[in-house]
Amino acid sequence: MKGFGSKAGCHSGNPVVFEIDGITVYAGGHSRQGGWHRMEVMPDLAIGPRQVMDDGVANKTTVPKGFGCADYIGGDTPKYVISIDWPDFGIPQDVEREWWIALVEDIKRLGIKTISTQCVGGHGRTGVQLSILAHMLGATKQVDAYSLIKWVQSQYCSHAVETSGQQQYVADICDIPMGEE
Repeated sequence: MKGFGSKAGCHSGNPVVFEIDGITVYAGGHSRQGGWHRMEVMPDLAIGPRQVMDDGVANKTTVPKGFGCADYIGGDTPKYVISIDWPDFGIPQDVEREWWIALVEDIKRLGIKTISTQCVGGHGRTGVQLSILAHMLGATKQVDAYSLIKWVQSQYCSHAVETSGQQQYVADICDIPMGEE
């Protein structure tokens, strides 16, 4: 994977990376003008590492759905926000394959139509999320994690997934071989 190389002139905002079965998946990096809190229309689900998800929530006033006072703070929040214990350049600390399988089942069961995946720069952790969701939602069929990540990179950014540890995590979660490193 590309690791710590230059990312000057890279993506910004919240581009659509793929669509499958009526579900639209976006990517974004908070340091690149991305993230759910900058989307024009709030996604149904926003997912990412705790450091950016908590910051996104902390940067604006939020109240539970159904509270009338929400009408007076402007903007909105996603219906569901998932904050994962996930260090930069690492892998989730407590999220294994079964969690991702259950997440995809929840997405389908709850009728989620828009998903925002994100991290600080929109590369490593965002790329991991995109790779896993693309595989598990059926947006692409690839023979190994390397090919899956290359597919995500072709749809989104050449820096998506930054470390071999992240590539191995994608392979483990998707239950496919790692492939080239």
